[in-house]
Amino acid sequence: MKNIGYVLLGWMACVGYVQQGSAQKIDTLSLTGDEPFVIVENMPRFPGCDEGESVQERDKCALGKMQEFLVKHITYPADAMEMGITGTVIVSFIVERDGSLSDIQIMKQVDSLLADEAIRVVKEMPKWEPGIQRGKLVRTKFMLPLRFALDDDAPTPPEQIVNMGMKLVEEGEHDRAILYFNEAINRQPDLAQAHYELGHAYQLKGETEKACEAFAKAAELGDADARKKTEDLCGTKGK
Repeated sequence: MKNIGYVLLGWMACVGYVQQGSAQKIDTLSLTGDEPFVIVENMPRFPGCDEGESVQERDKCALGKMQEFLVKHITYPADAMEMGITGTVIVSFIVERDGSLSDIQIMKQVDSLLADEAIRVVKEMPKWEPGIQRGKLVRTKFMLPLRFALDDDAPTPPEQIVNMGMKLVEEGEHDRAILYFNEAINRQPDLAQAHYELGHAYQLKGETEKACEAFAKAAELGDADARKKTEDLCGTKGK
């Protein structure tokens, strides 16, 4: 049975709401310039909260609204779930004066599958309430950590990930299989079988150069079949 994946807001998502008192210390930018602020008097926030509430209540409400949005819109990547990939992805973006989000980037990632999903969901967010400094709407940079977790955080053994990839190869899903083999190698770089199967997947795709690189690494790690591959396919002697 598959693990259940879920995503939580990291603590850094609150940075804009707890450091408002520091705004005056770094207020050195022009209010009409294009450079974004990092901290302002009124930090940007996710929309949907009553303006009549106190600042603290609005900030708490905004975090809650954002969490609701994530639960509804984010999808834990199936391949990442299969391989037991977890961790925190930090997304950076600028909240523009009109509340739209721009310059969306990954500042920290544990895996490209999780990073791609984090980028996708941020792009789907509605316009935020923009930041305000000295009574004027300003561009503000925001950091949003998203923690991808599973109900069982025990990592999937690399050998099991290789077996999953081999099954995908049998089903003709070579690109997905390559993701699995690379993940197994990332977890255990000296796993010769993972390098060999990676080479096999590339060979089936007709990418001979990449296949030879993978076979050569597997041969270097002592895989006899890989040595033969490097001779027959690549025209070189395996180590």
